[in-house]
Amino acid sequence: MPAFHDKALNRWRPPTCMVMASLAAMILLPGWRSRGAGADFVDITAEFSCTNRIQHGTRWYPHEWIHSVHCVVGTNLWFMEGNFAGNAESSLLFTGTNVIRYAVLNEGFAAGRKWTNMWPSDGVVGGHLGQENLAWLAFCSGPYLKRLGVIPLPAPAWCFTDDASHDRRQIFNDELGLPSSVEFFLPRELPDGSRIVYWPSDNYKVVESTNFQGWTFPLRFEVRQSTGPGGGNGTGLYDGADLVIVGHVTSIRQGRRPSIPAGSP
Repeated sequence: MPAFHDKALNRWRPPTCMVMASLAAMILLPGWRSRGAGADFVDITAEFSCTNRIQHGTRWYPHEWIHSVHCVVGTNLWFMEGNFAGNAESSLLFTGTNVIRYAVLNEGFAAGRKWTNMWPSDGVVGGHLGQENLAWLAFCSGPYLKRLGVIPLPAPAWCFTDDASHDRRQIFNDELGLPSSVEFFLPRELPDGSRIVYWPSDNYKVVESTNFQGWTFPLRFEVRQSTGPGGGNGTGLYDGADLVIVGHVTSIRQGRRPSIPAGSP
């Protein structure tokens, strides 16, 4: 099972009638339709190849998996869907004021259970999710980066529990403004306890990109994440961890206005 843990699945969920009424009202709001330079929406499918290694003593234990993500991007909304949690298929829609999430469990005794929840957002997917963060950073984050003092880690997990204290970013020079590279820094106490260092724990880098209808999108990108000195923070659960993700786009085309699946709870 992937090392990511989706804490959002345990969140409080508002009553179904409240969520669906809010969703219907938002879809009818003026400004729902994007006003991008080339096309209203761009439809992207990508695949992530992930390798997570946990260190115990002098030995490293690797775990590998692959998953795909589907995104629809505009200048004032985004949509993502995929098996982000490892045990549930999820769809997330940013409407301009809220993120609406529809999830279906696909493992365990509760397989098939469905629900919808919603939370206010300014376009940021959130710092307590998992692989959604990387899909958001790569394809959906451009219009919202200027609002963020620090970008959420692209791949938070149980062994990468801290948010970055600051980052260094470069963006593509176009209207959408997606990142071409981001370096993340976390505060870490040295193993001897002598001082705190700001460890470059994570970096995101676009290796290959394309211009599609006036916007620059990554075609291939890499994420490298490490716990740095003092991995495990004295918990005894592990002595170090690192994660490498290679993403590549398998399809990019003009898209349609996204929505949460019909008939969602």
